[in-house]
Amino acid sequence: MGMFQSWEDFRQAVVDARPLYIRSAGSEEDRRSLEAAFSEERVRVAFNVYKAAQWAVEIQNMGLIAGNRLDQDEVIATEKIPGIDSEVIKNFKTMSETTERGTGQVLDSSKWTILVNDAWLLGGAHYIAQFFLASPRTRENLHRTVRPDWFKKSRKFRTGFTVFSRELIGLKSCGYEFESHQTTGEIAYLPQGADHPGSLTFSTYQERVNHYTEDNRWLSLVDPTRG
Repeated sequence: MGMFQSWEDFRQAVVDARPLYIRSAGSEEDRRSLEAAFSEERVRVAFNVYKAAQWAVEIQNMGLIAGNRLDQDEVIATEKIPGIDSEVIKNFKTMSETTERGTGQVLDSSKWTILVNDAWLLGGAHYIAQFFLASPRTRENLHRTVRPDWFKKSRKFRTGFTVFSRELIGLKSCGYEFESHQTTGEIAYLPQGADHPGSLTFSTYQERVNHYTEDNRWLSLVDPTRG
């Protein structure tokens, strides 16, 4: 069934995936950031986050919250600006590499990297978590071309694919489907009869990201009712 049963299994999967991640860098700055993400310390952080997501599902039977993170000190989510804000965090609480036995549903790590985020998603998906989508699947939320009006002025803005788009790619690659939900707008779930997603590794995750971000394939992730 796959999955990472030990630190050794997890670490080897990361080592195998590292060249794929590094090659995906779009700039020298991205490459340096990815190099740092694969340091021994940050890989250990990613492993602890993987376990925290697993515990949230296994022990507390909680779903996880996916979506674009809003600037907590400046922005409150509305229908026009939906996402993970301070109210979502207050209601669903957070988890990180220091969480013991899972107490929250929103990833909030001071040592966040894209590898840590991928580990969080795989930790949930490998244990069949439901994912509540705090952001709608619109083009703007998946791929940004201009700075949104609400974006914090002091925060560096980058065009391109968002972390949320990567999360959706991971979920689709695990066989998840989306449906409307009264609390967060949409929920991602694994339908009955679907293959167990335990075989998705960091390598196959990055390969699927590469696939979706070529030739506008990511547009298939957009909710047709939202555009």
